Amino acid sequence: MSARQSSTQPLDRTQPILPMAPGIPERRTHDYMRHGTTTLFAALDIATGKVIGELHRRHRSSEFLQFLRTIEANVPPKLDVHLVMDNYGTHKTASIKAWFARHPPGAFDLPEAPEHEDHPREHRIDCQARKKPFWPAASG
Repeated sequence: MSARQSSTQPLDRTQPILPMAPGIPERRTHDYMRHGTTTLFAALDIATGKVIGELHRRHRSSEFLQFLRTIEANVPPKLDVHLVMDNYGTHKTASIKAWFARHPPGAFDLPEAPEHEDHPREHRIDCQARKKPFWPAASG
């Protein structure tokens, strides 16, 4: 399983979108109304395509800890979990570190996310360097 989180902003335009016409592209107003932010935590089983996902109104360590518990409850203990995370402080709190410390070494692989690069790309490079498959082999 690999996990990734992201934040999204639900937005609405203040005026309706003007449809395309011959020779004229679709037009939108420059302003919009915000409806808050939503945090999406998602885990993907790359072998089966199954997704474990949760939406939260806030992005704190307590919500992330809840998501880790959801992963733990839904992933068989014999499987390795590879977490691809950004460097957000939520992932580095004492409660999160304590949660990982209570699990056997190797149960959750936490590759270091570089602070200056696209971390999923770096994780793929790391997997290639260690000769570990990042994507499952095509069957057929």
